[in-house]
Amino acid sequence: MDNQKTRIKSVSKALQVLDLLGKNPNGLLVKEISITLKLNLSTTYHLINTLLDAGYVNKLKDDVFMLGYQIPFLHNAFIHSMASHTLLNTYLQELSDTTQETAYLGREVDDEVVLMGIIDCPQAIKVKTLYIGYREYPHARALPKSIIAYWPDKKVKEYFKDKTFDKLTEFTPSSLEELLLELKVIRENGYCVEEEGFTKGICCIAVPVFDASKKPIAAYSVTMPSERYKQHKEEYIEKVCKIALNASRCFGYYENDAVGFK
Repeated sequence: MDNQKTRIKSVSKALQVLDLLGKNPNGLLVKEISITLKLNLSTTYHLINTLLDAGYVNKLKDDVFMLGYQIPFLHNAFIHSMASHTLLNTYLQELSDTTQETAYLGREVDDEVVLMGIIDCPQAIKVKTLYIGYREYPHARALPKSIIAYWPDKKVKEYFKDKTFDKLTEFTPSSLEELLLELKVIRENGYCVEEEGFTKGICCIAVPVFDASKKPIAAYSVTMPSERYKQHKEEYIEKVCKIALNASRCFGYYENDAVGFK
């Protein structure tokens, strides 16, 4: 993202308020918002009143504020806008049907790998912390790593420069150096396997989708309990790779290109 672009500070502050209220669904007092975000109290009141007028914030009794009814409207619009990605969603459904596991679709948006689709299956175990729009812990999850592995080294180092390598399990990479070694293996294999690195007892297989310029534009993954992973690892790797390859072909990628799908 271009750091030279002009930003409007008041809009940024308003978005911070909405993010904070999203993390506190029972609502907050203006004073609590002011203290948490380190904003001037009068500025916070101005922001809240503006959001209140536009319907993005609701006022409850005792001067408690929470997200307003305009938020579900935006969410609904966002979900419908994803219908334009019919092709990728079609292959996501095929992946779910083929493996009978929870299937995920991720895409790169402004230098972040964002979760854009989830399909559950009857036998599948859903990782409860994940939701559409999720982008946290990219060092620990197979889906973002399968895309990040094909970024230039400079971009990878810049991206993780200010990020913490939280040790979610004993298998989570704890440093950039350790992660870079993982990314190298992902490029060599053409897919990423994450064995309990994000959630204990849960494993994941992810494969990127490439376009004609050999750049990853998306990724698919399936998640399953570690025991089922051990039983079906090679089978699932083959299935995810096949579906990702078929999707890639639709975007102009050719099998003889020297990237992915080893």
